[in-house]
Amino acid sequence: MKDKAPEGASLATILDAPVDGVAAPASPAPMRDAVSA
Repeated sequence: MKDKAPEGASLATILDAPVDGVAAPASPAPMRDAVSA
């Protein structure tokens, strides 16, 4: 369980970076909402 915690954080960070950089300019509101949710 302790291994899954950092894994999830890493996944969120890895997904947040490209999504923010690639999709933010295209559609920041819906994309950021989806990532946040």
